[in-house]
Amino acid sequence: MPLSSEKRNPALDVVRCFAFFSVVFIHFFMYSGFYDEIITGWLFWLMIILRTLLLPCVPLFLLLSGYLMIEKKLTRTYYRKLIDTLAVYVLASLCCLLSNVIHSQIAGDNDSPLGYLLIGIFSYTTAPYAWYIEMYIGLFLLIPFLNILYANLRSRREKLGLVATLFVVCALPAAVNIFRFDSLQWWLNPTENSNYHNLLPAFWRLSYPVFYYYVGAYLREYPLKLKKLPCGVLIVLWAVLFGSFQFYRSYGSIFVQGEWQGWSSAYVAAGSILVFHLLSGLDCSQWSEKAKKTAGYLSGLCLGGYLVSAIFDKWFYEILNNSLDTFFDKIFYIPLIVPAVIICSLILSAILNWVYRFLKIRICSVLPILRV
Repeated sequence: MPLSSEKRNPALDVVRCFAFFSVVFIHFFMYSGFYDEIITGWLFWLMIILRTLLLPCVPLFLLLSGYLMIEKKLTRTYYRKLIDTLAVYVLASLCCLLSNVIHSQIAGDNDSPLGYLLIGIFSYTTAPYAWYIEMYIGLFLLIPFLNILYANLRSRREKLGLVATLFVVCALPAAVNIFRFDSLQWWLNPTENSNYHNLLPAFWRLSYPVFYYYVGAYLREYPLKLKKLPCGVLIVLWAVLFGSFQFYRSYGSIFVQGEWQGWSSAYVAAGSILVFHLLSGLDCSQWSEKAKKTAGYLSGLCLGGYLVSAIFDKWFYEILNNSLDTFFDKIFYIPLIVPAVIICSLILSAILNWVYRFLKIRICSVLPILRV
């Protein structure tokens, strides 16, 4: 059954904003020295649970893509819309380039010449978080064809079969191919060996963007029959159990990062779907028009904000790490540094969006074919 077009849903803007917030927040663990600490004690257990709650960040973006774009057709107008994404990416990359040049000059480091950074725009390296753009370009180009496949499935059972098949080939391997079954000692200390026994073929696990895209499309047509309170309880239970599992896998060593924590993991997929269901089902009917417009405006800044957040991560965490020696001291600055990165990133994204709109108006007046 085809899905009808709907008015803008503020709850989906909340999903996008939360995903952006989660990405920025989880970078605290990357830049604060968390991954260099020996994992032991209740504080690290709590930090891992907090980190677990942030893992759905990228899957939420992909679920949202499937939810919103499952009706897109193979038209010239559709492909023109990729220009907006690429323009924001290029502008964000130029900002990252400028930041890198300034930082190099201050630090006296000339190992990254300007020409190298410019070429990096085409290899998605000048903006450190541009891997998402590289992935999304391919997904965007495939979407009309993915939609044709989905639209020609005749029943809910067939669509669920598609999602279930993708789950098995994309998500399940990272959840089961992570154990050893020939050594009791390994189970007592799983950090001692990372040569695991494969139970499922894992070749297709990097196709997880397609898996999440179809899950988002399926949830739009067939939402989970789960009320908000039980959903919230399940999310907390998931975070505690999965976080405890990660704590167990890392106990007594530095934090062990493995496939089970990746976005292709069934564990992460389960939590991501629950979080998406909870946020996308928010009742926004009582929101004022101003609140809805604000949510929509902030949502529109998230892509650019994500890309340029690398700038503020680099500068702000360098100051934090130079000022404080231990990870435990840095924890108390989470309420300061994470909002600071978010706010600065959104402000710069707003400026870039304004610059793009200004340039687009001027260019389209000369080249009408570029109008979307």
